[in-house]
Amino acid sequence: MCLSYLVNMMKSPLMAGLKRQKPHEVRGKTDVLNGRREGRALADRLLAHLAAIEPDSILPLDFGQVRFMDFSCADELLTRVLRRIRSGELGTRFILLQDLAPSVEENLAAVFQIRDLVCPKRTKGGKIELLGKIGPELAETYQLAVRKGRITARDVMAIAPDVGISAISNRLAKLQTLGLLVRTQEGAPGTGGRQFVYQAVC
Repeated sequence: MCLSYLVNMMKSPLMAGLKRQKPHEVRGKTDVLNGRREGRALADRLLAHLAAIEPDSILPLDFGQVRFMDFSCADELLTRVLRRIRSGELGTRFILLQDLAPSVEENLAAVFQIRDLVCPKRTKGGKIELLGKIGPELAETYQLAVRKGRITARDVMAIAPDVGISAISNRLAKLQTLGLLVRTQEGAPGTGGRQFVYQAVC
C-alpha cells in the first residue's frame, strides 16, 4: 500500500551523532526536469554531494526550484540514490525530501510505488511524512521514533503490547534497512547491559 503517512510533529530532535546538513538544491537548466539523461545527471551530482559530507548526516533535498519533474527523471534520480542508501554503500548518510510541488510529489510517489521505495519528506508546514510504499505497522513505529526522537524495542512494546519482541526487533531492523532509522548501541539503564537505540531519519 502506498502511503503518505503523516507524523504529527512539527520538528524532531536529532541525537548528537546525526546532523542535518545544509540543503542540496535539486535544479536543472530550467524549472522543468525531463528524461532519464537529466535524472542521471542530477543523481550523479547528488551522490557526489552525499559522498563528500561527513557520516551520520541527513541531507535535505530541496525541490523549491523545480516546477515539474517527469516520471523518468524522478526514477533515475531517486531510485538510484535510495537503493544506494539501502545497500549501505553511502554509510550513515541519508536524505530528506522538502519543498515539493504537487506535480513533483505525484511523480515521486508513483516511482516509489513501482520500485517499492519509501523516503521521508518535510512539508511546507514543517511536518514529517513518509512518501512511498510502507505498511501500517512500520509507519506506526517510525511515527513513534519521530515523536520521541529516539526509541528502543521496549518503547515499541508499549504501543504494541500484543506483539512479541522478535517481531518488534524485525520491525526496527526493517526500518533501518529502509534508511528510515539509524541504530546505535548504549548502556541499558538499571541492567548494566547494552541495548540498541534507534533514531528516525527526519
